[in-house]
Amino acid sequence: MSKLVPFEEPDSQGRQRYKPFTDTVGKTSKFRPGMEFELIGAGDYWNWPDRAPKPTEGQKFQLWVTTKPKGGNAKPGSVYRDVVRAEPIITENGQEYVDKGSREPVDDTPPDEMPVEKQSPFAGRPVPAEWTMTHEYWMWRHETERLSIETQTALKSAVETYGHMLANPGSVSDVETTRFLNAIQELVARLGRITWPDVEVEKNEDAPDDRKW
Repeated sequence: MSKLVPFEEPDSQGRQRYKPFTDTVGKTSKFRPGMEFELIGAGDYWNWPDRAPKPTEGQKFQLWVTTKPKGGNAKPGSVYRDVVRAEPIITENGQEYVDKGSREPVDDTPPDEMPVEKQSPFAGRPVPAEWTMTHEYWMWRHETERLSIETQTALKSAVETYGHMLANPGSVSDVETTRFLNAIQELVARLGRITWPDVEVEKNEDAPDDRKW
């Protein structure tokens, strides 16, 4: 497999993709004629895609291939070999070209030189301000949004707990209830700020702890 150069890491199923390369097709498989073909440079026999033109022996193709380990009782190290895309190579005046067949030609005209009707509908429009922001801006924005969500979650939980305290006045001391109310007020104030300082609720170690729940 000297021609095979891996492209990215294998996927979750172990399938490995490779960079496209040019190779010459050999004979078809005796066991799966017309379905598997030998690749001279890559070696071994490969499954040929149904939609690709069937090759003849000695014909060159530009190929995109994948391999995937076989499971079950297969021989260790054996893999499935699949050609996922194949485009014939043609020779003109000693030069080799990929035969695009009936495909539409690629318009590689630079955008600035395209006729007006072919240009993007966004051409000439001002770029949104957020598209020009720095990496530091987006890091700050992400951190601010995260803290806002955390604060809202904490506030919701605190309000529910405070409501339980008011509904069961005998289960917690007045000191604890007042302390919880102060924490809620701090969270409310925190949501109204642009910056997000840490909220530290002062602890009173001498306060009685007569909770029953």
